[in-house]
Amino acid sequence: MNRTMILVLACLAIISNLCAKELLPWEIEHVSIAIPGSHVMKIDDRVLSFDVPIDLPTKSFRAAEVITRGGKFDDWLKSRGVYEKDCFGESWNFYPLGIPFFGSSAKFSILAKIYVKASPDDCEFFRGSRFDCADFSKPEDMFEYFRRRTNYYVDKSKHDRRTHLLHYYSPVEEVVINSRRWFHYYINADMYPEDLGEYYVTGLAPDRYMEIYIRQYPVPLRAIGYPYPATGYPTYPTEDQMPGWMKKTHKYREQVINSIRITRPAGSNEPDLYEVEAATNQQQSTGAASQLISPGNAASAVH
Repeated sequence: MNRTMILVLACLAIISNLCAKELLPWEIEHVSIAIPGSHVMKIDDRVLSFDVPIDLPTKSFRAAEVITRGGKFDDWLKSRGVYEKDCFGESWNFYPLGIPFFGSSAKFSILAKIYVKASPDDCEFFRGSRFDCADFSKPEDMFEYFRRRTNYYVDKSKHDRRTHLLHYYSPVEEVVINSRRWFHYYINADMYPEDLGEYYVTGLAPDRYMEIYIRQYPVPLRAIGYPYPATGYPTYPTEDQMPGWMKKTHKYREQVINSIRITRPAGSNEPDLYEVEAATNQQQSTGAASQLISPGNAASAVH
């Protein structure tokens, strides 16, 4: 065997080892999405379903599977106290005259993640206090956790004399989507006031929750009420205030959010306090949840 052949085989062996590298706890195997419609994926023992609009995103993916329990995942959580994993993502770029060569004029994206954090019993060890601790399996604990965090960051930005960067959060509110309770709020900051962020969160277990982050840029400042003298926080534009690209993304947003379902395996007896009976959901979703997803009414949907 000549020297060149040996080098080729060595290179192939290295490439093979790299390809076979075991994923770290926070890493996932990405699967590109090229077909609109409903898609499903597993998160531990649950199934997550979501839609991809017929106007296909510029980029979209889902995880082949999200695993957060057992073996290296439990070991990592015990040693580090927190990690996160992507579930799916959809993003659209809008271009001047529809031509991508001149850079994007607007962006819209939806990203779903799982956050895994140390349980309330272990959290204080990693955080140094119980401020960043909660039992995410209990809606009341989770609501208080996000209310406490958003208030903290608003107060911190107001009183930190080293910077004039202010953060704005809307109140944390509860909504019901497909028989499941979620908490919802908006955020943006003085540094990028046209960059509007929107969050939905729901608990899955005492030490983990799902977050859906929606980002729109650039949002017309006058349309969202900046610098918020009336409300003190971002509000969603009404449809007549939206530029053309945002009218499209509003429909995408509505379709994706309304399609999200988290289901447990048949016969599961594990309690899930975020699940709502169908009859109750019918009454609430036609009111608060539909108001939330309608433009201009998001901040008013308080339960």
